[in-house]
Amino acid sequence: MDIGTNEESGPITPSDYLFTNAKLIDVIAQKGIAFRYEVEPNAIHNESAWRRRLPHALRYLYDCT
Repeated sequence: MDIGTNEESGPITPSDYLFTNAKLIDVIAQKGIAFRYEVEPNAIHNESAWRRRLPHALRYLYDCT
């Protein structure tokens, strides 16, 4: 999972995104599920930001070095 600190969508503010993701991360961690969560400073909610972060997610998912 990942998020940018400047993501927003309609009425959802960057603070909303960060708050709800923090709650979700807590629940996932309590369940003992293996996951990775990254926060990219100043990134926004768009395809360019996702494109930049996707290689990191794929390396994690496929355990590539």
